[in-house]
Amino acid sequence: MLEKGGIVAHGTAKKIEQIPQPLEKEVIKEIQHLVNITDLDFNGHVCNRSYLSISMGTLPLEFIKQYSPRYMHIRFVRESFFGETLTCKVSKGNEQTYWYDILNSKGKDICNVYVEWKDNKEALSKDVSEMIEIE
Repeated sequence: MLEKGGIVAHGTAKKIEQIPQPLEKEVIKEIQHLVNITDLDFNGHVCNRSYLSISMGTLPLEFIKQYSPRYMHIRFVRESFFGETLTCKVSKGNEQTYWYDILNSKGKDICNVYVEWKDNKEALSKDVSEMIEIE
């Protein structure tokens, strides 16, 4: 069992010091997200699940139908709150590797997400808790 930052996951985990980075990050898409009431947890902060929703919401439906996450690494940097405008910048590695950098209005990192996707034709062999690294 892995317990980190209040999240408990069953399965195995490996320690990764930082999200793998491409030699050059070329932003291929950028979206704005106004933090609303449904993004908040009971403490008034943006809930971690919302950062994933913002990231995954940048992809076309056709991509989501064809691919599933094989591996995710999530780095939470700082809090964000109701009414803030967040920017999600998407960069692409190879065909199935994406980086999502979520920034506040001052350009400071809020959350970074790295996802390796696999074709849905491959059988899902891992539990979701085995795919996610959380910092």
